[in-house]
Amino acid sequence: MISMNYNFVKSDVLVIGGGSAGLRASIEAKKRDVSVTLVTKRSLGSGSTAVAGSGHACVLPPEYGGNPEDSLKTHFNDTIEGGCSINDQRLVKFLVENGAKQVLELQELGVVLGYVPFSEAREKPPGEGHSFGRIIRVDGGGGNLIYSLTRKAKELAVEMKEDIMIVDLLISNGMAKGAIGFNTKSDSFSVFVSKATILATGGAGQIYPLTSCMIDGTGDGYAIAYRAGCILQDMEFVQFYPWRLISPPLYNESVLYDRVPIQSNVFTRGGKLLNSQGERFMEKVDPSRKDLTTRDVAARAIYNEIKEGRAVNGGVLLDISEISEEDFLSSDRRYSLFKKRGVDIRQAKMIVAPEAHYFMGGIHIDENCETNIKGLYAAGEVIGGFDGANRLSGNALTMCQVTGRRAGVQASIRAIEFEETPDIKEEAVSKKIGEVQSYLKEGKSFEVLRKELQKLMWDKVGIVRTGHELEQALKRIEGLRVELNAVGASNYQELKGTLELRNMLCVSEMLTRAAMLREESRGAHYRLDHPKRDDEYWMVNIRISLRLEKMILLKAPAIDLKGQ
Repeated sequence: MISMNYNFVKSDVLVIGGGSAGLRASIEAKKRDVSVTLVTKRSLGSGSTAVAGSGHACVLPPEYGGNPEDSLKTHFNDTIEGGCSINDQRLVKFLVENGAKQVLELQELGVVLGYVPFSEAREKPPGEGHSFGRIIRVDGGGGNLIYSLTRKAKELAVEMKEDIMIVDLLISNGMAKGAIGFNTKSDSFSVFVSKATILATGGAGQIYPLTSCMIDGTGDGYAIAYRAGCILQDMEFVQFYPWRLISPPLYNESVLYDRVPIQSNVFTRGGKLLNSQGERFMEKVDPSRKDLTTRDVAARAIYNEIKEGRAVNGGVLLDISEISEEDFLSSDRRYSLFKKRGVDIRQAKMIVAPEAHYFMGGIHIDENCETNIKGLYAAGEVIGGFDGANRLSGNALTMCQVTGRRAGVQASIRAIEFEETPDIKEEAVSKKIGEVQSYLKEGKSFEVLRKELQKLMWDKVGIVRTGHELEQALKRIEGLRVELNAVGASNYQELKGTLELRNMLCVSEMLTRAAMLREESRGAHYRLDHPKRDDEYWMVNIRISLRLEKMILLKAPAIDLKGQ
C-alpha cells in the first residue's frame, strides 16, 4: 500500500555506509562535537571490509616492520606505475603522505595491529607491484577492524540506523542537504536532513555473478551520486581478483559468503600457478615477476588459460609443493578451514579462478574528499582517482582510513560553519517517495533481470572486452532498463532488490560506455581489438555526468603534479 508517511532525522553530518571508511568518517566527525547519523543498508559489519584480509599498505617506521630503505616517493611511484600513470597524483600524494599516520592511529581507536619490528623479522617480500614489503594487518582480520571501529563509534554516541536503503540524495541549489531512505524491515520512510553528507557505500561487484563483494555491493553510491549531479571517473576499470579458490569447497551450502581467496603472500613463499599441461604459464606472461605480477595481468593470464582450453575444472592449479604446511596455513587466517574440513593440502587439488573484486573508478573528489556538489563528501571505494587503471594490494584499506578521516573532519568543519539545519521542500520529498513506491505493484521479479544482467556483464564486459561485445551489452542494458518498469515488488524487501537492480543497471551502463570509448588496453581494461596501451591519445580519465537526462562522457587529462 502506497503511503506518504515519513519521519525526519536531523543531524549535523550524515554518513551513508558502515564499512571501515564510513565508520572512520563518523568517528572523526563526532570527535569534533557535532551530531552524526550513520546509515547502513544491512546490519553493521555486513559489508565487504568485514571479510577483507585487513592488509594496509603504507610506508611504516622500522619498529612497525617497515623497511628502512622504503620511502614515500617509492610508494607514490609504485602506485602511479601500477595505475598506468592515469591516477590523480594529488590524491596519491595525499594517500602516501597520510597512510602510515592514519593506519597507526587505528590503535588509538581500539584496533589491534599485528606487526614484528623490522630488526626481528625476515624482510617481508614485495608483491603485486610494491617495491618493498609494506603491508600491516589488523589482528583478527577485517571483522575485528569493523568490530573495533563500531565499538568506538558507539562510545562516542554516533547515532546508527541499520537496515536503511538510501534511495536518493537531497540536493538544492548545488548543495547537499541530506537523503531519503526506507527501512527494509519496517516499511517506513525517513528523510535524513544534514548540513554535510558523506558517501561511503563501497563498490559494485554484484553486477558480476562471481565476486568477492558482499551481497549489498550493488553500486548504490555511484548511482545516487550520478543522479544527484556528481562527476564520476574511470568507471571502465574493474579489478578482477585472480586467485579465488574454487576447489576444494571449504564451506557448506548454508553459508551465505563462501569466498576463500589465495593471498599473494602464498606466491612470495613459493606458490606457483600451473595449467592443465603442467606449464608454469606466468613465466611467459611476466618473465621477471612471474606469479608475483599485478592483479590485472594475473587475472587476464588465468582467464586466457581457461578460454584457450588449458583449464583444470574451470580454473588453474595452485602448486604449493615448495611451501611447508605451517607456512601455508599461517599465510591467512581463513586457511584454518582446510584443517576444520579435513582437507589434506598435500593431496588436495587446489584450483583458482578470477572474480570481480574492486572498482578503481568512482566519484571525482578534491583533496578534501569533497565532490563537485557542495557539502557532499566521499570516502572509500566509492571514490575514483586514487588507483588509476589498477589498484595495488593493500592500498584500498589504507585509502579507507585516509579518506574516512579527511571526509569526517571536513564534513564537521562545514557543519560547524552552517549554524541552521537546511530546509527541505516537502514536495520534492513526496515526489521521490512516490517514484520509489510506484514499484509496489504486481509484476515480474527483479531476480530474473538481475541474473541476466550479471551474466551479460561477465560475458561481454568482463576481463577481456571487444567493441562488438560492448555494443551488444549496451543495447541489452538499455533494454533491461525498459523492462525494469514492468518489475513489481510485493513488499519492501523486494522493493530493495528492485532499486538495487536500478542502481546496478546505471553502473553497468557507465562501465560499458566508458569501456567502449577507451579504444586501448590499460591496466584492468583490456580490449582484444585494441590490445596495446596508447599513451599518445589515452593518458586521460573518462569523466561521466548526467546532463539533461543524458549520460555524458568527456575525456580529461590525468592530473599530475608537474610544476607543483
